[in-house]
Amino acid sequence: LLRLECSARNHAGARRGGLRQSGDLRGLLAFGQDALLYDELRAGRSCAYATLGDTLTYSTYGYMLKLLRELVPGLEAETVPGVTSFATLAARADAVLVENTEDLRVIPAFKASMAETVAFPEGSSTVLLKTYRSRNALIRRLKREKDLEVLYGERLTMEGEFISRDLDEIEARPECYFSLMLVRRP
Repeated sequence: LLRLECSARNHAGARRGGLRQSGDLRGLLAFGQDALLYDELRAGRSCAYATLGDTLTYSTYGYMLKLLRELVPGLEAETVPGVTSFATLAARADAVLVENTEDLRVIPAFKASMAETVAFPEGSSTVLLKTYRSRNALIRRLKREKDLEVLYGERLTMEGEFISRDLDEIEARPECYFSLMLVRRP
């Protein structure tokens, strides 16, 4: 878990009504702990926002920070860097992520329609995030490929963590929201 330490000063003009005027971010702070965070900052208290992975790599935190800066004038925020899910996967499996002159490619929201068209160039590692709705279409494609190294992980650092290089074993599992795949063509 990673933390954002924030404190707010001189933000008496911030008002909850601003939530309805925040464009595409509307409603992000409208419920649960996110609303509590906003209320605490408005009251001038320091807060922490925890997230899985790195705070600024495909994380809700980036949207939250933008919205909070809009709604809480004078917000002082300190962002603490974290460890990305793909670096975690590589470390948990003792697998090389990239080395020497290889390229690292990250595809944030893999879709089944991409299974036949996504490229795995020589000399690259491709990280496919959010494979939970499309994993098996990708596996069918990967089974036809040659000279690829595949590493799959789900629920990394959480109860039920699963890591495998075996495409049949991966395919037999139920799809999981907290999942990603690393495909290397060294």
